[in-house]
Amino acid sequence: MAMPNALPMDYAPAVRNTVERRQNLSLQEFVNEYLFPNRPVILTDAATGWRALSRWSADFFAQEFRDREVVMAQGKKYFKTTMGDFIQYARIFADVNRGKKVENKPYYLRNVIISRTFPELLSDFKVHEFFLPNWLERWPLKHLFSLGESSSSELFVGPQGASVPVIHRDRFMTHSWLTQINGRKAFWTVSPEEDGFMYQDPADPDHSMVNNIVEPDLTRFPLFAEARVMGTVLMPGETVFIPAGWWHTAECLDLSISISGNFVNSSNFSYFRDVTTLSAFAGAGRAKQIMNRAVLEAHGLLYGLMDINYRHRAAS
Repeated sequence: MAMPNALPMDYAPAVRNTVERRQNLSLQEFVNEYLFPNRPVILTDAATGWRALSRWSADFFAQEFRDREVVMAQGKKYFKTTMGDFIQYARIFADVNRGKKVENKPYYLRNVIISRTFPELLSDFKVHEFFLPNWLERWPLKHLFSLGESSSSELFVGPQGASVPVIHRDRFMTHSWLTQINGRKAFWTVSPEEDGFMYQDPADPDHSMVNNIVEPDLTRFPLFAEARVMGTVLMPGETVFIPAGWWHTAECLDLSISISGNFVNSSNFSYFRDVTTLSAFAGAGRAKQIMNRAVLEAHGLLYGLMDINYRHRAAS
């Protein structure tokens, strides 16, 4: 009998290692062993006490937010619907495909900004101190950076087989975290040390052209056979920390609900600064480039000094 966190047999071939699981970590341990070394980890107790774990379910969303308008995705196409209609679709899809290998990707409710679409739910969870401070939520980045609003928390709801359309790394070299609320989700990640095997898309270097992390077309992508893929199954209440630059993708194994967020602080700000152009300074011109760099440098210096006590807390 498979262990609860083991990947199903049809997900095993591409996976050589599993992501480490930890609990009862101190802030110092997380900072020193994972945050600054840029190593992924699954935290089994980071969501302890969240009300979301006891009440967020398909029934909850269907009843409480039946007429709330949302946007669902299928691949890179998007469609408007209501929460009630989406949950009904997800249940039917899950029932029809239970125990089967899903061939056609279902609709997926992903990257829904909770503060904008479901503000009533913000009190049901709390971003763990491991993922704070978040410099994306501070002035001036809060107003100048396009992802500032969505950095705190996004909602994902999908039936079996729902997934993001590509293997990717988070843009702008942000760290991210994902907490599984309901259902199970298969998760895979690949170190940035393996960039040479990832076939980065020339049009978007944050996307891999590899067609499938589990069953890659090695005729088209032969080097991917050398990539060391790490994977696991996320269970309800578990949180994965995805460091800046790590390639990853995930797939719902049954009707799944997750929350995710992105963050930047002194641990990854130098990477973020070097790849980010703020919208106010977008476009050609040396002057704009200089202003963009100056604002980012000032932001990093200001909050680096303010957050010295963060490192002190981690060391205490």
